[in-house]
Amino acid sequence: AMVVSSSSAMLPSSSAMLPPPARAASNGEKTEETPLVPLVMEKASGDPGLLRTVGLTLSVIAFSVGLINFNSYLMKEHRFPYAGPLVLIHMAFISTLSSLLICVKPSLFPALTDPERRVSLDLRFFVVGALPIAALFSTSLILANLAYEHLSMAFLQMLKESGIVTTYVFSLVAGLETLSFRQCQIISIALLGASLTIKGELHFSMSGFVIQMSSQLCECARIVLQSIVLSGQKLDALSYVLLVCPICFVLLFCLMTSSVLLPAGTMGPGLTFPSLEVMKHWAPVLLLNCFVAFGLNVSIALLIKHTSAMSYIFCGVLKDVIAVIVSVVIVGEKVSHLQMVAFCIQVASVAAWSVFKSNPAAFKDGIAVGISRAVCGPSCFSNTECVLSVSGGEANKSRAEKDKPLEVEAAHNGKVV
Repeated sequence: AMVVSSSSAMLPSSSAMLPPPARAASNGEKTEETPLVPLVMEKASGDPGLLRTVGLTLSVIAFSVGLINFNSYLMKEHRFPYAGPLVLIHMAFISTLSSLLICVKPSLFPALTDPERRVSLDLRFFVVGALPIAALFSTSLILANLAYEHLSMAFLQMLKESGIVTTYVFSLVAGLETLSFRQCQIISIALLGASLTIKGELHFSMSGFVIQMSSQLCECARIVLQSIVLSGQKLDALSYVLLVCPICFVLLFCLMTSSVLLPAGTMGPGLTFPSLEVMKHWAPVLLLNCFVAFGLNVSIALLIKHTSAMSYIFCGVLKDVIAVIVSVVIVGEKVSHLQMVAFCIQVASVAAWSVFKSNPAAFKDGIAVGISRAVCGPSCFSNTECVLSVSGGEANKSRAEKDKPLEVEAAHNGKVV
């Protein structure tokens, strides 16, 4: 689900835009595509695995929030307001370091180096899959960076939370999702939060709003297209980066080069090459910015590899919250009280949606019950009949007794119901 966009991270850095859930491995093996048992059930306190998870989570949050603020800082008119060249530099840098990394540590790229997991990289994969995905991704990044010139960072981060709505609509059109009452409930909550966020904005800009929403449309289209054309291609995170980033660079380089041949001002602000003097002046800052972008990609890849799905989901939610807090408390941006309430609603809807996508069966009795089951696991409901007998009488008690064997069996198999 990966925001993603403005951070120039090839990997999803937010859980707001999760694609339709992949099928679980038939043998129950933990894979990056299989929803896993929550971390709180896998690791005991003080376990080295838990410490590693905390460290990776903090690194993802630090890199992501840092890059969002870094890009917002650069895009000011008196600094480096060149959205196209900035993304072009990122793609070149990430492609170069990824190529070096695969030479130093091939095991981080199993889809390209492991004979048992290697994917087929034929012409169809690049033309039908990687090329359109790279085009949508590049466009979403440029537009997201352009939006920083018109709207506050806090408001833009709040708008990104509404991405689950667009992704769901696109998935319905593409036939990847089916219309369900529980999903419509969560989407309705997300729409309410997004509407209140827009209404409460103190410095609203229609041009900035259109640019940001266009960026999100491209990002959501990329996610849905990715789910369609890359279905069955078990690409690990860094292999995906290494394959798509160079294509993004080539597409952007061709676009930026062709803009030189057009009359001045045709491509619009932010899409032209800066002068050589500007590049020399900002070179050290841009280099640091690129290192942060690459660090974010690597940290997300390691987090996906070494932790559970639930850990990654809540890492994304926590990152969004911290990004807004930093923009308000440290950067000094102003938000209304209505936006504060709306953002809480949005975060709740994103968390519910993300947990639902990783474990839809847990939500059969409601959203609140589903979140509790997914987070705590079936063991939290081992005494369900006692609770229900107090609150709901004998009818609910008999239902709990009927469901208990299923919960016990699920706990035995290490799965979340």
